[in-house]
Amino acid sequence: MSENEVGREPIEIVEIVLPRCINTYGVSPCTASIGGDRKCYNCRATCQDPDSYRDTPDRHLTADVAKANGETIDSSELTRTADLFFGAEVRFSADPSGVIWELGGAGRGAYFGVTSGNLVFRAGDGSVASGANTGKITVDASQYAGKTLWLYAEIDFAALSACSMKLWAFDPVELSLTLAGEDTWTDNGSNWSGTGGGAIGTANGDVPVGEDDTDWDGNIYGAYFYDSQTAPADMSDDYSQHLYLGRGIKGEPRDMYILSCLGQLSAVGSRININAADGNYEPLGRRATLDFSCDDFTHSDIGQDPYLSDRTGRPEDSGTFWRKWLVRQKFGRVGATVKVHDGYAGQAFSDYKTRSYVLDSVEYNEDSISFHCRDVLSRTEFRKAQVPPASNGTLSADLNNTATSFSAVGDFTDEYPESGTVRINDEIMTYTSISYSDPDTTWSGVTRGTDGSEATDHDAEDLIQVCRRYTGEAIDDVVIPLLVDDARIPAQLVNVSGVSDEVLEYLSAYTLTTLITEPTGVSELVGKLSEECSFYTWWDERAQLIDMKAIRAVGAADIAARWTNEDNIIANSLKLSDKPKQRLNVVTFYYNPLDWTQDLDKASNFKSGLKVVNGTSSLPEQYGNVLQTREIYSLWLTTEALANQTASRMSIRYADVPQFATFYVDAKDRSIWLGDVVTISHPMIVNEFGARSVRNWLIVEAEEVVPGHTVKYVAADITLDGNIYYITENTVTEYTEELFEAGNAFITDANGLNPDGTIGATIN
Repeated sequence: MSENEVGREPIEIVEIVLPRCINTYGVSPCTASIGGDRKCYNCRATCQDPDSYRDTPDRHLTADVAKANGETIDSSELTRTADLFFGAEVRFSADPSGVIWELGGAGRGAYFGVTSGNLVFRAGDGSVASGANTGKITVDASQYAGKTLWLYAEIDFAALSACSMKLWAFDPVELSLTLAGEDTWTDNGSNWSGTGGGAIGTANGDVPVGEDDTDWDGNIYGAYFYDSQTAPADMSDDYSQHLYLGRGIKGEPRDMYILSCLGQLSAVGSRININAADGNYEPLGRRATLDFSCDDFTHSDIGQDPYLSDRTGRPEDSGTFWRKWLVRQKFGRVGATVKVHDGYAGQAFSDYKTRSYVLDSVEYNEDSISFHCRDVLSRTEFRKAQVPPASNGTLSADLNNTATSFSAVGDFTDEYPESGTVRINDEIMTYTSISYSDPDTTWSGVTRGTDGSEATDHDAEDLIQVCRRYTGEAIDDVVIPLLVDDARIPAQLVNVSGVSDEVLEYLSAYTLTTLITEPTGVSELVGKLSEECSFYTWWDERAQLIDMKAIRAVGAADIAARWTNEDNIIANSLKLSDKPKQRLNVVTFYYNPLDWTQDLDKASNFKSGLKVVNGTSSLPEQYGNVLQTREIYSLWLTTEALANQTASRMSIRYADVPQFATFYVDAKDRSIWLGDVVTISHPMIVNEFGARSVRNWLIVEAEEVVPGHTVKYVAADITLDGNIYYITENTVTEYTEELFEAGNAFITDANGLNPDGTIGATIN
């Protein structure tokens, strides 16, 4: 029996998560005001003291020392005999290790990093692993694996006396701050660190005894030191405010404040574009969208105004709720998280299913307001995330075609790597060093006309565009940084460990080498990668993760459900459609561009090429012997073996006309979602004898058309990708359909058939 059949009304709750200001002045609410009713509404737009506004622990502070990943800390930059407050935005790998920050050395020193699976923050005596004269906080780092966090640390120092330290973790997705640990120690050296230098993301010499001195294996977007001061007074508050919208239906959660103004709500799910084969969608598929509207209304300002009791007049007499909300959330609503919670009347809110989006735009009229939201992958688009970023440096003087150095007016050492590659007009150059001496930045050790380009003359004020080069990288070592470092998607919204596992298991043969010479959208780069390396990427709005799968054979463990017409698929709802334009019998793969500044989608600019013909789908009796080709201009693959792997896989997968199924299921099966694989047994899906043909289908689109009642799915037939079977153990002496279905391979007859006449497993 389905959930809707027991008579429970489906409920939809929309949640808008916004940053809120944390009181800077030690009292609640904040006392910053210019008098009268001109007091804030806990948001930046109405703040009376913008310089002190704080929606993150250190927003209102100015760092005394700011460092980037890999930079060193001079011995004179920090006061080691006074307090210290420190913050860093850090991405943790799936198995984090190494130095986040270290200072001083092994005798007396400070250390912040991961050692043997533990996040460690320590200061004081560094000659021992721990002791009365060493402050040390140790926290299990596995809870932070695969996340992007702000880490904050405090040293409350008193020379030759009792000292204390604290460590906090701030989640930028949930906007929550957690005290991770604290410790006390007795200083015995009149400082918390020796006089040696330090570094961010690497060790600058020795580190305290027992700590990991390897380079940080994630990323550090910035490290900020607030010298001679402790943490702000309030480091315990929730930094978010939550606005819940409902319809006032009986059975909505009663333990939360819900505004009964939600009107029409519609969502379009993500669409997976396998191998970027469907020209109707972008290479990364269709973005999921959410649209909903709310009626406007007068409101008491309860929960919205921290100074409500001090105001004169009635809030209901001074504007409507959404008119005031738009002004108060002028800044906070941009990119805010929007969640849709689906449940049933009387159900605990914690048991609701949740879908997440990013607020994209708002439209407002006299009576109502409309919201348009998109999925997290929208942050990869060209207007939001470019690789490499657009550069600002321009030549300070004319440059002839033989010079081995050049300059730009201004300090650009933070914008360009210490050594690397740049493009000026249609010439690519490499350089070995960059330095600043007032007023110029100078690039030295320049090699002209590299990567197929020609050395030419250039004029003053021509742009010096930084380039991005990859050499022999694994797929996950490219895709994950593109998403989390370049598109700045918090790593907890990416299935980091899952992506790495998928690459290791099925895509480890691919190594990526390329040069990107002009700003290019992250979505375009990942889309090209998915085409060239046979995988697909999507946003799962339910799991709230960006995920990835290889185009590969399916194992028994990959089957999320086995559906039949009798038990699962709503009667008369299944429709099959062919996509004849996606069929292929010839794949031509061009690779190794001749000149990286010229057209990268023309065969004449490529040194190498490979044509793969599927002979079994190119015969006169097959599809009328119609030639259907696909040309791939590769930017990432450099060898015939890799090109052949992708081209061969595509020619097999698209040998037959791809088929898609659209169907509906009842709410009892709604746990299946985008990216899941199901088998379908249905009287419309048969073999040449008319018997049911149980095939593998990938869910490429999912949508609750009637929330809580009916789910619509679009699935792609992926049977040609094959099934994974394992040789059955000797202890199993008899074939059964159930064992075979579970992935056990049995010896077949001479025709390759199992005892029940089904096609058996073969070695491939």
